Amino acid sequence: MRERFAAGEFGNPLLLEGNFSQDKFLNLPHDNWRLSNAANPVGPLSATGIHMVDLSIALLGRPTSVWARLAQLGSDFENGDTLSMTFGFAGGATAMLGAVLATPFMGRLALLGSKGWMEIRDRSHPENSTGWDVTSVQRDQTSVTAFYAPHPAVRDNLEAFGRAALGQAPYPVAPDEMLANVRSFEAIQRSVRSGTIEII
Repeated sequence: MRERFAAGEFGNPLLLEGNFSQDKFLNLPHDNWRLSNAANPVGPLSATGIHMVDLSIALLGRPTSVWARLAQLGSDFENGDTLSMTFGFAGGATAMLGAVLATPFMGRLALLGSKGWMEIRDRSHPENSTGWDVTSVQRDQTSVTAFYAPHPAVRDNLEAFGRAALGQAPYPVAPDEMLANVRSFEAIQRSVRSGTIEII
């Protein structure tokens, strides 16, 4: 997706929609740190939502503001189970991201551009991936959907980290992106508390 948008295939990025939701935590004991408001405020953020934030930064660049809303609607998790986030980016695009911990798995990322759009959907939870369906469409053309087989992305990430630590190759995630992700994490927590748009 990043390569095809960077090549101009879909025009300028306008709006990103992303969702990484699951119900795996419903089986956790109530004293698990992931369900603790003291140890892990804004539970859906650290569980799955931060991955969507990370992807949005990789695709859209520097985030400048966020409005986030947390609710407890489908569980008894004291740190919430339903998180929605709206980001503004320096380049003008917007990202609308969701993370729910009380619904069956959904993994979806769609980027809409001025000349077309592209969507990637997980067929199953990434820990037991069965691949992805990728749909794209360009103006005045019919949509095209392709299947991508499972890929060991976690292993690739660890190997890339190892190569970077040994000085063999640069790590594929730039330090500026890492810092933007951390700053976004903190701003989301502030926004949940304040109920207002927070500057990143």
